Amino acid sequence: MTEQQILFSDDRGSPPQPVGSRRTEDFAEDRTYQLPIGVIRIPAWHPRIRPPHLSPDPDFERLVRSVQLRDLCDPLVVRMEGGTVQLVSGVRRYWAMEEIERREGRPVTAPVRFQHVDPRRAMAMAAASNTDVKWSALEESLFAVRMRAEVEQEEGREVTVDELAAELPWCVGKTSERLTIGQAFPLAFLEANGLSVHDVNALSKASLLRAAARRSPDSRVQALRNAIHGRQQSPAPAGRRARSKYTLRGSDRGGVEILRCPDPHALSAAEAGEVLDILEPLVESLRRRLDDAREGRASEAT
Repeated sequence: MTEQQILFSDDRGSPPQPVGSRRTEDFAEDRTYQLPIGVIRIPAWHPRIRPPHLSPDPDFERLVRSVQLRDLCDPLVVRMEGGTVQLVSGVRRYWAMEEIERREGRPVTAPVRFQHVDPRRAMAMAAASNTDVKWSALEESLFAVRMRAEVEQEEGREVTVDELAAELPWCVGKTSERLTIGQAFPLAFLEANGLSVHDVNALSKASLLRAAARRSPDSRVQALRNAIHGRQQSPAPAGRRARSKYTLRGSDRGGVEILRCPDPHALSAAEAGEVLDILEPLVESLRRRLDDAREGRASEAT
């Protein structure tokens, strides 16, 4: 059966019809349709990098079981592009359904809702899904570069970091950092230098920024290899949840103290990386907190 012959149905009991024979306007945005999972495609601009092995991940296993038990209650968000159904959000549920289809050896259908949006709006919607599904720093960085290219192609001019940040659910500082990483490490660069995309994808933002700051391509490659080696040499203990060694304490009187923060020069390279991994999410949260406060003050002023 070709893609043009694959059938869909909707939540109002309409008879199955070929997907490829329909136009975007034929799919109402307020209705849920049933589509074979195999007809849905992940577009090249989508930020998520598919892990090489999904099943050993406990969180993914729980998602697979949940989808099996609940029959995927939440629809995937999709759009039509040249007769092809493109996934916009819900990629982990999509992967879970692919895994169920592989394990059970039977076709699986997914509930979907169509959005009549252009690629630029679809990318912004995909970025907004980061609020409940965490992307890695590399995924965000590659996405920022793609988003900038899409906006510049549509606008026909160069786009500033501030303008790009307005398209994304990120602050200007985060957008700038992600562009720096994405421009330094496109996928073609990683593959050409024999670096595993998935190993680089596992590195923290701080590690990627340090490597991106190197001047020559060779030194950037070596910095990535060193970071990957250091991460692989000091894995977290199996079966134990990592515990933060450093805490932030604030008071109503305005005092803020970071407890047990050592002198950086007294740390080994591995320990320094550990501290950065602990503090990095805190820095991101603090930036969002300041952005929210500024937006609140601006709203009050108007």
